[in-house]
Order: sequence, then C-alpha cells, then structure tokens
Amino acid sequence: MEGEKDAELKLDLWAKNMEIVYGGKPELSSFIDHTYLVTLVKLIVYLRLSGDYIVREDRIRRALTGKYFSSYVIANLIEENFFA
Repeated sequence: MEGEKDAELKLDLWAKNMEIVYGGKPELSSFIDHTYLVTLVKLIVYLRLSGDYIVREDRIRRALTGKYFSSYVIANLIEENFFA
C-alpha cells in the first residue's frame, strides 16, 4: 500500500536523523513517543489559539495538517515533518 510505504520511508528517515544526532539507531517506541508528542503539541497550540473546546474531526484535522494556522497567516508553526 502507498500509505505504508510513505510511513516506512518517514520512519527510516527519522531513524537516520536520530542516529546522526544521538550516535545510535533508536527504538521504534521512540518514534511512537515522538509522534505522540508532536501531535499533542499541535493540538495544545490549536486549542490555546482558537479558544475552541468543541471536538470536531474537521477542526482537529485542520490543526494537525497546519491549515488552521496558515489560514491565520501563522507561518512555520506547523510544517511537514516525519509525524504528519
């Protein structure tokens, strides 16, 4: 599947970057931890800026993809990364 290949490529690139930074290949659980952390930060920033406490899939999706932030001309807050 295309989605699996994309995820596998992102995992591989992330692992190579972490190996350069930390000197060793990280565990898969670290990728999962980083993914969780990045997702949580995106949602916290969105909720803080929007004041929106209604959970709706379309709003959450806009926050996680960065469309919410770019619609308010907030550049480089959310950019494409390994965890998207």
